[in-house]
Formats: sequence, structure tokens, C-alpha cells
Amino acid sequence: MNNATRELGRRDYDASTEDGATDVESRSLSPVLFGFVKEAGINDFLAALPPRNDADALVSYCLDSGEPSLIHIHGPTFKAEYEEFWKSPSTVSLAWLSLLFGIFSCGVFIQHSLTPGTAETVLPKIFDFYRTKCATALTNSNYTIPGRYKVEAAVTYLGVEYLQSDDLRTGISVLIGVVSRVAIVMGYHRDPDIYPELSVFEREMRRRTWLVLVVLDYIIALRTGLLPVIQRGPGNATRPRNLLDDDLGPSVTILPPERPNTETANISFMVAMDQMLSIASEVTDAASEFPLTLEKTMELNNRLEATWNQIPAPWKMDSSNEATGGDDATIQRFSLGMTYQRARCILHRQHLVTQRGDRDFNALRCALWDREIKQLDDPTHGC
Repeated sequence: MNNATRELGRRDYDASTEDGATDVESRSLSPVLFGFVKEAGINDFLAALPPRNDADALVSYCLDSGEPSLIHIHGPTFKAEYEEFWKSPSTVSLAWLSLLFGIFSCGVFIQHSLTPGTAETVLPKIFDFYRTKCATALTNSNYTIPGRYKVEAAVTYLGVEYLQSDDLRTGISVLIGVVSRVAIVMGYHRDPDIYPELSVFEREMRRRTWLVLVVLDYIIALRTGLLPVIQRGPGNATRPRNLLDDDLGPSVTILPPERPNTETANISFMVAMDQMLSIASEVTDAASEFPLTLEKTMELNNRLEATWNQIPAPWKMDSSNEATGGDDATIQRFSLGMTYQRARCILHRQHLVTQRGDRDFNALRCALWDREIKQLDDPTHGC
């Protein structure tokens, strides 16, 4: 914000330099935000499809990856639609094709990440090709008008942009404002049970899509230092049930009982992350009013600890020594744990350098120390 203010205050500011300001690689520019989208028909997109074998591989890389942020795409249903698509390609909507190209781009990213020796190298150009096709199909579908697959395609495109964006991700913050507004226009922020024309399956998938969007919003807000775009007040969408893709489908008329939260399913993780990010975002926002009063600090601390205590045991990591291996579940536990610890540090950092004698103040100061350190029988660390 300070940089932006200084730039606006420059007396020698020359708008003509904006065209030359694209020293940034075109990869970092969103086609949807910067207007790099041309009008195209369905035949243009069909001509851009990879050979069937390559397409099958990319779909599998993406949908079989177990990535929690892909819960808004029901794997078995999409794969069935994908098979039908090849029988009559020209009959699908542009929104569905946008979703398909987004999956292709995601598949390229995962394939690239898993290939030994290439994870740290520049993404292949085919990633940008499919990413641009995803954006072009989405825009040509006129995503501002309600329609099937549009929000799901927009969320997928948002995820693809996040994967390749720079560390600041400020453009993603603007983009999530666009995508969330589209979702709100289509009623995703409301509990879907108020829409009797939707099937039980469609309602549950709406809950999943809204959950992914909210979690992405919180993550981007924390990483950019900006406020979350989505306001919780106007909406009343409930969280999805802890179910696997195999537990539901388009034919279900009653949702099955959810699985116990002791199972490390993707839905369970995303719900836990939503809970943790929600309070972490509130802590970050409140801490900007530094210094916080003792009463406000205690209130936020109690709520933060209560939220952490509600996280299912499989997702809690109390010590970095528990991190053994690089499997997905370990990484996800680390993500939750780091979100919790980061919020604690932000909340109590004002007490790290200030000395006071009262008991409550010192208790808050001690909250900054790692749990393992506090357990040491060593009076030198002051806790």
C-alpha cells in the first residue's frame, strides 16, 4: 500500500510508461484481468485439444492427485461426462470446456512437479497454453450470466492462476474478487437447500465449491497482507459433509451419514483449514490495531485455542518431530499447524519485547515459545 501511494504521488508520473511496464513475464498476467482474451467458438477449442491418450493422462494426473482444493470437482461424475464428451465433442458447453482445459493445465503442473529433476524448473509452455484456453472459454461463455459449470470452471481457473503466480499474488486477490462475485450472483453463498430445483448431489457440490473459494480467499489474504474479499455476514452456506467421492453421485436422493472426522479425507481437511484460517484472519486483522488491549488479546487467544482444540486429531501436529516423510497427509497437517502457530505469534508478538510483572501478561508472553521448549525443565527461558 505504501508503494502504491508513493507511485500515485510521483509528480513525474507518465501513464505512457505503463505499456512498457510489462517487464513482468506474460505468465504472471491473468488473461481474464488484463483482457488477453479473443472471441472464439467451440471449434477453436476442439482444435486445441491434445491427442486422446495425452488428454486421458492429464485428467488422471489432476483428478487422481488427491489434492484437497479439487473437491469442487466430483471425479467419478466428471470422468463419466468426459467419456461422453469424446463421443460428441461439439455438443458440450464452453463452460464445461473451460473446466476441461483448467484440468489439463492442472494436470501439466502436477506431472511437471512429480517428474524427478524438473520440479524447480520453469513450467512448460503447454501449461500456459491450456491456462489461456481455460480463460478464453470461460470468458466466451459469458460467466457473468448464471449457468452450469461456470463457477466450477472459474474456481479451477483461479487455482491454476495461483499455481503460477508470483509470491505477492496481488493479482490473484483481485481475481478472487471477480470469481467470488460470480459465485454470489449464482447463490453459492446461500445454503443450497433453499433451491428445491437442485438435486441433493448438486447442493452438496455447491457447498464444496463455496468452501474451496472461501479457503482460497483466506490463504491469499494472509499471504498478501490484504483483507479477505468474501464477507461471511450475508451468506449462510453450510459446510459440506465429510464424504468421499464414492459416497455420493448424481443419483443419490438422500446424503449418507458423514464419515467420522478421524478419517483423513479431503473434505475433513478443508473444513479444518476453513475453521483455522477464519480465526487466523480475524487475529491478523485485530493485530493491525497494535497494541491490542489485554482483554481483546485474551478473548482472541481463547477463541484461537478453542478452534485448535476442535481440529480432528488426525490433522493436528503438536511437534515438528511428528513430520516424518513427505506424504500428502503430513504436508496438510503441517499446513494446519503452521497456520495455528502463525496466528499465535501474530497475536502475542507485542508481548515478546515488553516486560511487565502481572501474571496474565507473562502468560501471554509465554505463548510465543514452542510447546517443546516450554516443557523443558530450564528456568532460563523465562516461562
